[in-house]
Amino acid sequence: FFSNVPMAISSVYKEMSFRNQKIDVFYLTQWVSIFQLLVGFVLAPLQNLPGFGTSAYGDAPDIWTQLRRGKDCWLEISKQCEAKSTFWLLPGYVGINFVFNTLGLYLTKRSSAVLTSIAYALLLPVTTITFS
Repeated sequence: FFSNVPMAISSVYKEMSFRNQKIDVFYLTQWVSIFQLLVGFVLAPLQNLPGFGTSAYGDAPDIWTQLRRGKDCWLEISKQCEAKSTFWLLPGYVGINFVFNTLGLYLTKRSSAVLTSIAYALLLPVTTITFS
C-alpha cells in the first residue's frame, strides 16, 4: 500500500504541472530520467547498509564490482553470459520502460493522476494473470 504513495504524489505533481504550463511529455520524461539517474547514484552507498543491499547479517556488497560484472555480462564477456543474447536485454528493458513511463505521463496529461494511479495499480494483477 505505502509503495503507491510516492508514485501518487508524483502523479499529482505532474498533473498540476501539465495544467499550469504547457510541457511536452518527452521533455518531462527526459528530466525525470536524469533526476532518477542522479538520485540513484547518490543513494548507491546505502547498498552497504545491512538490510538495504544485503540481508541483515550478510556481507556488504561492492557496488563497483557488481557494476563491472553486470557490464561484463551485458557485453557477453563473462563465461556465464556467453551466447545467451544478454546484450539485448538491457536496451530492451530500457525501451519498454521508456514507452511505459511515457504512456503513463501521456495518460496523466490527458486525464488525471487518479486514473493513472488506478491504471498502475491494475497493471500488476492483470499482467500476472495474463502471463501466468
